[in-house]
Amino acid sequence: MIKMENKLLKQVRSIPLHVCILVILIFFNHCFAVDGRVGIGFKGGVSKLEGDWKKPVLNPAGAFLFSYSPTPYFSLGGEICYSLLKTSQDGLRINPLFTNSDKFQTMAVPMEVNFQFNFAPYSKINPFGMIGGGALYWDSKYAGNTITLDGKKQRMYGTVVKTGGGLEFRLANTISF
Repeated sequence: MIKMENKLLKQVRSIPLHVCILVILIFFNHCFAVDGRVGIGFKGGVSKLEGDWKKPVLNPAGAFLFSYSPTPYFSLGGEICYSLLKTSQDGLRINPLFTNSDKFQTMAVPMEVNFQFNFAPYSKINPFGMIGGGALYWDSKYAGNTITLDGKKQRMYGTVVKTGGGLEFRLANTISF
């Protein structure tokens, strides 16, 4: 019972951190419109790999974005991200010689293409849906060298499928949240 209460307390304590991260992602996302149909942007934020690693930590992440919108109802976009994922402990789990966790890191580079559908692009509140996919390149290193386990280098590509949706609130003709 005490373990469950402690876990719940930790989750409740992490809510302000998650809200701060969301605010940072919203305000550090900046796009430049070349014309009404083409957009280029940069995004900054933080990333954390949950579930696979023990004691993951928040790490800076950045992305380059582009989009093309032939009509206000539909857009085609892409994103290339970069992040160095780190942990405070997991190097030891992979190899007992990896004693310095600061030297253990994984570079993650997701590359995605997505399609966004705007259901009411001319109204003050625009619901939208998105679907996309792409690839994820990752490379795990210790002290600058790619880690080898059972004769296999720990770097490869994987596939990514992405879905999403939300509401866009139009504050002015050229400003939305």
